[in-house]
Amino acid sequence: MNEKPALRTDIQMIMTLVEGRRVVVFQDPYDLSRQQLAVDAGALPLLQMLDGRHGIRDIQRELTNRSGGRLVYLSDIESFLESLDRAYLLDSEAFRREMETLCRSFDRAEQRPCAHAGKSYDADPERLARFIEQTEAELPEAETRPREVHALVAPHIDIRVARHTYVSAYRHLRGRRYDLVVILGINHHLQDGLFCLSAKNYLTPFGELRTDRDFVRSLEGRVPQGTLSQSDFGHKIEHSVEFQALFLHHVLGETPIVPVLCGGLHEFLLARKTPFDDGRFTGFVEAVRSRRANGATCSSWRGSIFRTWGSSSATGCLQSRSWPVRRPMTGASSTPCSPPTGGRSSKTPPRRPMPTRSAAFRRWSCWRSS
Repeated sequence: MNEKPALRTDIQMIMTLVEGRRVVVFQDPYDLSRQQLAVDAGALPLLQMLDGRHGIRDIQRELTNRSGGRLVYLSDIESFLESLDRAYLLDSEAFRREMETLCRSFDRAEQRPCAHAGKSYDADPERLARFIEQTEAELPEAETRPREVHALVAPHIDIRVARHTYVSAYRHLRGRRYDLVVILGINHHLQDGLFCLSAKNYLTPFGELRTDRDFVRSLEGRVPQGTLSQSDFGHKIEHSVEFQALFLHHVLGETPIVPVLCGGLHEFLLARKTPFDDGRFTGFVEAVRSRRANGATCSSWRGSIFRTWGSSSATGCLQSRSWPVRRPMTGASSTPCSPPTGGRSSKTPPRRPMPTRSAAFRRWSCWRSS
């Protein structure tokens, strides 16, 4: 364990009541411990000091002062920290080893599992289909039906919250046929590179959506260095593409996709520059356009780009357009896996515990629920 322990900054701590007792529940985006850990709210002063700047004796001294001079034993603090570390909540070697294992496992996989099925939407295909159909029945009849749909802008918020908006958008695709759909989604976590491609097939409750791996390989070979993430690990838990995939499968069946996660625009905003002057951004756009030129000889092919809402994403700078492409081919793409650290999310910072004057500093308890 580190001499100056630190909590991971990509976890969230939420105050709640369990059987009338105030507790702090940890939400781990990667669910590494596979069990939920909660601690007594009296541990908040200790949790606040797990910032990588305080040693264990610093923590002991502060907690002893807060408890009116009553000694807080080092063994109690160490036992508490060991419980957190076993749950992979500390930014420690144990956490990094577990993340490396998780990253290697994801890198070897050929499919991207449903990360949010059963949480943000029903995992049962029949119930999910009824949910979508019932939602559409609640909508007023569309005044017009576009002759052609080459692009679609959809939300990526919780499906239960924006169900009418999702269904209102995707119902315009019913009965149409496409050879390929390029999905541009927002990555809510840090990533190296402006874009993150994945060659994995996306699983949905309705079945598997095949990724056009030939298209992915072509982009990887055409864009400037630094444009793409070295690993597709960002796709593992990100929901922005996953939500689009299930609606696409529902209305278009097994139409091939190209899943793309887009990073934030913060580096451009801070430098007061525009992505249009960045070779990585323009190179990515040109690489996709070159695929259009390669596929333009077959007039029956119709490609489309679908993107999700989000003002802080590079998707906001792309003009929606039709991108005809070649038919997908089989093949695999493998990139080196760089497991993320407990770094801060590029969009939403983790919640920090609020100060408390509770006198229960000398006793903490941890328990897990399956």
